[in-house]
Order: sequence, then C-alpha cells, then structure tokens
Amino acid sequence: MRLRLCIGPNAFGNALGSSLADSLNPGTTPAKTFAQDRAERDLPGWWKDAAAQIGGAGSGTLDDADMAFGLATGQKIAGESGGGSVKDPIAVRSAVMDELKKLQDPSVLADSKEVTRLYNVARGYSKSLMPASYTLADTSLATTMMYHEVYKNDPSAIWFGLAPYATAKVGEAYNTMSGAMGLVNPNNSSVILQGFLDGNKAIFTSMYTAELMYQAGGTAAIRAAVALETTSQPMFNAIWTDENRMYKGALVKSFELRDSARAAFSEGSQALGMEYLSSSLRASADFEQRVVIQPYYNKSYTNGDVTRTLRESMNDYGKVYGWNPIADVAAEHMSTVTILGKSVAFTGDEVGNPNQRMPFVYALAKNLIQGIATDMNGMTGHQRVYQDQAQLIQRTFDWAKQLQMKSRLGQ
Repeated sequence: MRLRLCIGPNAFGNALGSSLADSLNPGTTPAKTFAQDRAERDLPGWWKDAAAQIGGAGSGTLDDADMAFGLATGQKIAGESGGGSVKDPIAVRSAVMDELKKLQDPSVLADSKEVTRLYNVARGYSKSLMPASYTLADTSLATTMMYHEVYKNDPSAIWFGLAPYATAKVGEAYNTMSGAMGLVNPNNSSVILQGFLDGNKAIFTSMYTAELMYQAGGTAAIRAAVALETTSQPMFNAIWTDENRMYKGALVKSFELRDSARAAFSEGSQALGMEYLSSSLRASADFEQRVVIQPYYNKSYTNGDVTRTLRESMNDYGKVYGWNPIADVAAEHMSTVTILGKSVAFTGDEVGNPNQRMPFVYALAKNLIQGIATDMNGMTGHQRVYQDQAQLIQRTFDWAKQLQMKSRLGQ
C-alpha cells in the first residue's frame, strides 16, 4: 500500500512543530524558567494571577511565561477599562486589541522595544488560547473555530478561509487513527498524534499572532516586527534554512497583496481583487510550508525506547501488520481534503518532500479561490465558503463540545 497522507494543523500541510522553534535555531539559549523570565522582564505583580491560571507559576517554561504575559496584559487592561470581568474572554480580547492599536502610531513602529513588547502581547495572547491542558481534540476544535471566526469577520483573511478544512481534518484523523491503532505500528501512531498536537498550536501561534497585529496596525506592523528578526529571535515561528531563505519576504508580501486585493475590491475591480487574493494565499502558503513547517519534519519524538522523527513515522504509517483494507481506506480518507464538494488528494509517496507537497497545497488554494469567485443560490462565494466551513465543523466535532468551546473562546 502506498500511503497518501497529507493532513496537518493548518490549511497547507501536516501537523508539524511546536513552540520549540528556538531549539531548531542555531545559537539559541536553553529554555528559560518562568522565574528567570519574570526576573529579566521585571513583570509587574498582576502577572502572577494569569500565570497561576495557566499553571506552574514557578516552574513553567518561557512558553508559559509568554502565555501568561499576553493573557495578563489583556486582563489588566480589561479590568482597568471597566470592560467586564477580567476572565471574560470577549473583554480580554477587546483589551488586547486596544493595546495593539498602538501599532498605528508611526512613532511606536519606529521604537524597536515597543514593537517587540506589542509582538509579545499578541503572541502571548495567542498562546493563552491554546493552554497546555488542551488535548489534540480540544486543540483541533479550538483552532478550527478561531480560523472560522476570523474569516467571517474579514473575508480578505484568505489563509483563514482555507485553514478550517485542514484543522478539521486533524480532528477526523484523531478518530481515524484511534480506530486503526491495532493495525499500524503504535510508535508511528504515537509520534504522529503528538506531532499533530504540537503543530496545531505552533501554526496557530504563528498565523493568529500575525493576524492580530495586522488587524490592529496593518501591514506596517507586520513589516516592523519582521524587521526585528535575528538568529536568536525568530518572529512568527520562522525557522530559516539554506533551502528556504529565498522566501524571506513571503509573510510581508502576503499582507501587501491582501491590501492590494482589498483596494481592488473597494474600487469594484472584482477580477483584479481575486488575482491579488490568490497571490496572497500562495505567499502565505510558501511562508507556512517552507519556513515554519518544513524543518519540523525532521523533529524527533520518543515513545518508550523508540525515537523516531515525524517524517519517518508518517512515511511508515501505512505499513500495517499484513495488508488490511481498513487501514488502506483510513489512509486514503486522511489524505483527501474537500472544499465546496471538490476534493483534492495527496498522491505522492513522500509528504516531507516540499516538491511533492506544494503542488497539493497550491491545488487546495486554487479550489478555494474558485469557490470564492463563484456566487450561487443567492449567496456570494465568501458566504458559501463560510457556510461550508460551518457544516464541516458540525460534521466533525461533537455538538456539546462545540458549545463549550464557543463559551471558552467568547464566540
């Protein structure tokens, strides 16, 4: 059986990576403890409360500190502004966005320390939405619903138009792989499922942080943050290698093209706007796939006495204990993504190879753009995609859990 597997935490590929991006960048220091990071930042007392909510106020990692910092900032501002309980997710999100709107000030954009602080607020808040207590099922549901919400509020956020289809696929994959555990190498299943969990969070942190900054301060805010990137301080979870350095400007380019699309649409030039939107989506795909995700295909996971990379486990997933049609059907289903009734399947044999994976990614993007460009039954293309996403969420996730997650996320 040839495995045709291409599912992942985002709209363009497999669940890869985690908040451990720093460990893959040469020259970075070991993870700091919660206490060390607080001492260096001289964070105020109100930080403790949010840290305690996330868990491990004295022993957590730098990632925990980032989460607490972003959440605490929002809670503090929400409390001071009288916007409701600091535990109200709507009030906290509103407070965070109000803080990030300082990015509209040219003097702020010219202040590297202030841009770094606001980037950390956005990144920390994004992380706080995906706490360590979340299971793979929780994370898949939360990211799918958040992406769906972003696209509803701004159809020009084209990456978020595609993302729910893949994150929902992770939810399907969890159920599929759980049912096939006895048919496949358990080490492979364990590694893949952990990779999905890590990857969902990593991609969400990267793309949602960028979206928050864009919504608050426009492309200029993204450009200012990217300009501060160093080897020891990657921005938006970027991991640069000799193979992907040619895509150094892909993230900024994606937002510039999005601006052009919005301008064209406002002037009534629909065809031109769709061309810009398509190009924006392609640039986002290049950044996400080639810059954020690709290095993680070689990330190793240990299960018992066995250490395997995610790439190895995905390649071997189809090697069952003797041929079994159930596992074959599962692999086929997991490798296929359907948008507005049109399906695309990954048909290669090495999903870790970007030369095989990117044609699949671009085909999905093309399907989405074609759907958006087609009005039907009194609905615009954007409305059809949004409805299709909603139906996908209903089919994939338990209804009671959807309601619980809506409450947690303030939707």
